[in-house]
Amino acid sequence: MSPDRPTGKTECRDSHPEPALSNPEERGGPKGLSSREAAEPPQATEISSTDFPALRSFLRGYFHQDMRDEYGSPEEAAREFCSDASPEERAAVAKEWTRFMDQTQGRPMDEINRILTGPLGSAYSLTDDDVHRLSATLSPSRKARK
Repeated sequence: MSPDRPTGKTECRDSHPEPALSNPEERGGPKGLSSREAAEPPQATEISSTDFPALRSFLRGYFHQDMRDEYGSPEEAAREFCSDASPEERAAVAKEWTRFMDQTQGRPMDEINRILTGPLGSAYSLTDDDVHRLSATLSPSRKARK
């Protein structure tokens, strides 16, 4: 459950009320956070190569520095993978791609690309259209990220 959502539980308060403070920083910033915490954006969950071994193997094998020359597009690279791979390998990559899309939903593309080109080993940065086409190619039964 998100920490920003109310839990429906009533918190008990000390019988001695706190003095009213008019400055939000004196109250600990928005939603009771310290002024330092309020100024920092929330940290995204770290994604590691060990979380997505099949996806990392696919990206390193097909989204390498010569991907454009060899396949022409990310979608064609994914199609070539689907042609080359065993049913088990395709299923593992599809499952991990879907999980990766779920875990990165709502994040900006530059952040997604930092993960793809960092721990997951891709040499190619994707566009929103690439993601949509890859989702359709790798996980045809899953709706693509919007």
